Amino acid sequence: MVIEYLGHRLIKPSAADIDSRSVTFRYDALSDTLTVHFFGEARPAFSLDVSDVENLRVELDTNRIVGLQVEAFLSHALRSEPRYVVWAMRASISLEAIFDALHGAGEDALHEAAVKMAVDDLDYASD
Repeated sequence: MVIEYLGHRLIKPSAADIDSRSVTFRYDALSDTLTVHFFGEARPAFSLDVSDVENLRVELDTNRIVGLQVEAFLSHALRSEPRYVVWAMRASISLEAIFDALHGAGEDALHEAAVKMAVDDLDYASD
């Protein structure tokens, strides 16, 4: 499927295009960045911002979306999007580090994140 995003024509892979066994999750503690590679190892790609922390990774020669990159992963993103917990576990981030990141968020932030996830699911279900 071809989509337009910020003036770029991107090829968005379907779920059928992605072999779940090939998807990799990598966390770099130094930069606090988690990267998801849909097709195995990293490929030459550029990033397009989709939120304050999330970027699409777009293959240079095909314009196909080949992954996602999440900046400020433990320090910010995980606190605002608890759905990232599973990604953190797949990237071999320790449960202690995940708990510490979530614990630092506070009850109000976790509640707001949970509400956002529920509303996002509602939006997804109505598409």
